[in-house]
Amino acid sequence: MKRHLFTIISAVSLLLLVAMVALWVRSYWSADMVEYDLPGTATVRPGLLSRDGSLRLNYLQFDHRTVQMPKGSMVPYLADLNERARFDYHTYTNTRLGMLEVAVWVPHWFLMLTTAVLPMMWSKRAWKKGHRIKHGLCLTCGYDLRASKDRCPECGTPIPLSP
Repeated sequence: MKRHLFTIISAVSLLLLVAMVALWVRSYWSADMVEYDLPGTATVRPGLLSRDGSLRLNYLQFDHRTVQMPKGSMVPYLADLNERARFDYHTYTNTRLGMLEVAVWVPHWFLMLTTAVLPMMWSKRAWKKGHRIKHGLCLTCGYDLRASKDRCPECGTPIPLSP
C-alpha cells in the first residue's frame, strides 16, 4: 500500500513538474494570472501571477467602499519591480484606502526542482529493481542468488519463482 501511494504521489509530482516547465517557458513572453474574490465586507483577493521566470503568490485585501479594484488589478502595483527569476517578498499598506497587499515571488526553477525530487526517487527505485532482477540479485538486499534455490542466504527473503 505504501509503495502504491508513493507511486501515485510521484506521478502527480511528475505532472506538476511538466506543468511547471510549460509555465516557466511561457512566462518569458506572456503573463498568466489567476485571481479569486472571496466574499465578505472587506474584499480579499488571492492570486497567482507567472511572469519573467517567477511565480508570484499575491494576497490583496481592500475595503470595497473606499477603493474599486477591477479584476486583473494586481499586475500594475508591483510591475515596476524586477521580477526576473528570484525569491522576494513585498508588502504594501495604505490605511487611508484600507488596502493591504502581500506578494511572494518564487522562481520557476526552484518549483521545478522541488517537484522533480519524487519522480527521481521513483525512477531510481524502478531502475534498481530492474537491475537486480536482470542480474539475479535479491530484491531486498542485493545478494547474488544464482547459486541459491529457496531463500536469500543473506536476508532470508523467499526467492520469487521465475516464469
